[in-house]
Amino acid sequence: MGTTAKDDIADGELYIAIPDHMLMGPERVEPGSRLDKKLMKIVKSQSISMQEQRRLLSEKNKVLMYFLLQMYNPKKESFWKPYFDIMPTNLTSPIFWSEDELQELAGSEVSNMARIEKKRLRAMYDELRERIFKHDRKTFLKQAFTLKNWFWANGLYDSRVIQLNRQTGHGNVPTFIPLIDMVNCIESQDKTFIQYDKKLRAAVMYADRAVSRGVQVFESYGNKSNYEYLLYNGFVMEDNPNDCVYISFPSSNARDVRQFCVSTTEIPYQVREWAKSQSKDAKSYLIKHIEEKRRGYRTTIAEDNELLSRTIRENHELAVRLRRHEKMSLDKIIENLNRGALQCC
Repeated sequence: MGTTAKDDIADGELYIAIPDHMLMGPERVEPGSRLDKKLMKIVKSQSISMQEQRRLLSEKNKVLMYFLLQMYNPKKESFWKPYFDIMPTNLTSPIFWSEDELQELAGSEVSNMARIEKKRLRAMYDELRERIFKHDRKTFLKQAFTLKNWFWANGLYDSRVIQLNRQTGHGNVPTFIPLIDMVNCIESQDKTFIQYDKKLRAAVMYADRAVSRGVQVFESYGNKSNYEYLLYNGFVMEDNPNDCVYISFPSSNARDVRQFCVSTTEIPYQVREWAKSQSKDAKSYLIKHIEEKRRGYRTTIAEDNELLSRTIRENHELAVRLRRHEKMSLDKIIENLNRGALQCC
């Protein structure tokens, strides 16, 4: 999936504008909307507390419900059908991977992050099914509101929804923006990505570089690490300057394990303080801890390179790319700590 320039685009030129009526966000499910009225009726019949309402009918959940209602409307074709028709059916985020595929991420915190997210999504779906969906099957059709479809819609939300400030006084709001979400990612100094033009009443994008006709257009998705790109977008970026490795740092309380993302250029303040609390020789202690993390991977970088030289399954390739990047980063972090190139303890 990608977007190609039909004509030459100049640096700084407005090249995509998506008007308000094509956007899909919380305004579609705001108080008083058709879906909101149906949900409030169910909530009252179930005597669901305000706290439970906020959790079950979160902004994200309501947008996902609206999305599935539009996609699986048996009465009339949705306005967004052309958009739905080009949505990918095969998503590559680790929440869609099998357990065997997740095992390929052994050593990386991403494997457990994916397992936790899968468990959370399953629990939320089960609760929504019992407390909301089954109480109005004319609206929440069984064939539409399945676990598989809920996972799929959630995956699309995580990979495509953009936090857009539509200048309504509500700050950034999660919004599906057709076409704009088809633009692939590339590293860029321009971090604005998508803006809202109040005069045009549209979500807009300006080119951060010149693009020739027939060439694919790219945009930055912001300052994200590869674990974020893989977990939420389903890809791994080569040469990502914002990359970091999630590392667990236990405390004296065995249940209290904190995680921080450590990069080759910066040791988080909390990690430096943790190392000081563990040993008088905090730097050596931190290096040993990171070396132990490094030994947790089952393959070497050379073995990963050999795998990547062959044709392997897409999810397997993504796992190999991520673990390879993490090992390379950990090696560089250890090297930089040893030679004093990183502020430590």
